[in-house]
Formats: sequence, C-alpha cells, structure tokens
Amino acid sequence: MAAKCTSFTPSNIVSGFRNTGLIPVNRDIILSKILAPSTIPSSSSPSENLQRSHEIHSQSTPNPQSITTYTAQEIDKL
Repeated sequence: MAAKCTSFTPSNIVSGFRNTGLIPVNRDIILSKILAPSTIPSSSSPSENLQRSHEIHSQSTPNPQSITTYTAQEIDKL
C-alpha cells in the first residue's frame, strides 16, 4: 500500500498521460504505439514479418483502413 501511495503522485500521473500521447494529444506518439509491429509470433515467416514492418514504418501518412487490430494482451504490452 505504501508503494501505491508513493507512486500515485500528480507528477507521475501527468507523465503517464504525456508519454501515451493522450494529454496533450500527440498523434505521432499514439500512431507509433498503434502501428508498432506485433511482438507475438505470427504464422508468417520472419522475413515476411520484417518486410511488413518496413512497409508500415515507411508510410508517411497512415491509412486508417490499414491499421492493425490488436488483442488486449498486445495492447497491455504497449
């Protein structure tokens, strides 16, 4: 309980929101979290995953239709 009281300071709370890009809104931070390659192994080969990662990061303006969906576990890891 003491750790909780020590860590829940106004400074830490504000820092947490700032680092997520939520307050103040920073779309670059938000999109970098959303478009980050998945760390969960997929059925694709490593070279296909690497190619897809390069494609995602080379897009200067993300297309909302191409945004990958994530599981709750993947979102927790962001």
